[in-house]
Amino acid sequence: MPEVVYFFREQAFKQGESRLDGAYIHKYVRNLTLSYFGAKSLKEKLLPQLEEWVHKTLSTWSSHESIEVKDAAAAMNLM
Repeated sequence: MPEVVYFFREQAFKQGESRLDGAYIHKYVRNLTLSYFGAKSLKEKLLPQLEEWVHKTLSTWSSHESIEVKDAAAAMNLM
């Protein structure tokens, strides 16, 4: 636990904070979490992957004469 307190104290002083309190720790953890799981991050990381997956799936389907929609939709949900 002392390592965690030391880490937060160092981060606080680097950013010009004069004291280490719960508000600073909350703000730091919130910003750290949002940088990985926030809407902007998810848009930048997941949307391109989703677009690529949809494009690949539609390309595969376009090469078939016909598609069983129910089975194809179920297969998409599993991927």
